[in-house]
Amino acid sequence: MNITDAVYNRLAADAGVVALLAAYNGAPAIFTNTTVPGDAPRPYLWSPGDTAGTTFDNLDEFGRDVTRDVICIADDTGSSAPVEALKEAVYSAMHRQNLTVPGGRHVMTIFAGEGVAPTDDTLTGRFITFRIVIMEA
Repeated sequence: MNITDAVYNRLAADAGVVALLAAYNGAPAIFTNTTVPGDAPRPYLWSPGDTAGTTFDNLDEFGRDVTRDVICIADDTGSSAPVEALKEAVYSAMHRQNLTVPGGRHVMTIFAGEGVAPTDDTLTGRFITFRIVIMEA
């Protein structure tokens, strides 16, 4: 099951999210690697992997229940409005929306929390956490 691809594809397909992002190599600035490229333009999204997870079964299927952060980063302009708008667009794109999961069947994606992401003094950041439940195909 490739949850990373499912999250990336959902965010990259949402016009409201893409409208608020910079472009990187001809695509929306959404990064899923463990590091963000040093030349990444802002604003961008970063979702490097699951922050927690468990497996379970219901007698005839196996599943995964994972927690995934999407981190919103923008230039610090003295206002949090741009990064807050991006966070809200991510919320709308993901909360209770269907994900297409290669190798799995999506059960649910729900909002699980949010907060201020630590950054340096040139950036501002927010994170939004989702709980994603997937059954193995």
